[in-house]
Amino acid sequence: MTEFKGKGVFSTVMRARDLGVSGAAAAAAGGGARGAPEVAIKVIRANDTMYKAALTEQAILRRLAAGDPDNRKHCVRMLRAFEFRKHMCLVFEAMVGGVGDGELLLLGNPGMHRRTQKGGGP
Repeated sequence: MTEFKGKGVFSTVMRARDLGVSGAAAAAAGGGARGAPEVAIKVIRANDTMYKAALTEQAILRRLAAGDPDNRKHCVRMLRAFEFRKHMCLVFEAMVGGVGDGELLLLGNPGMHRRTQKGGGP
């Protein structure tokens, strides 16, 4: 884990380095100095209700990604999911900024401009 990003009622988000990716795959994924790309890990609370909600979230994210293979809609990509000490963990591509900023920028990709988001902007 490299940085704690936030905590909500249902989950906690942290930034980490993906040590499972190395070599050419890390370089292609835009890895940092150590070759491991940054990711965001959403750790869901360990209870049955939240676990079921996380399974639903996974299904929705996979369906969104399958419907937009070229990433033209700029939806955050879930890379994988795993369980740790009865917590469902969802691993996402790392992003810069936050929802409150009005812009979420993918690392190494300008992402979606604020004017193209629903509600627009200046």
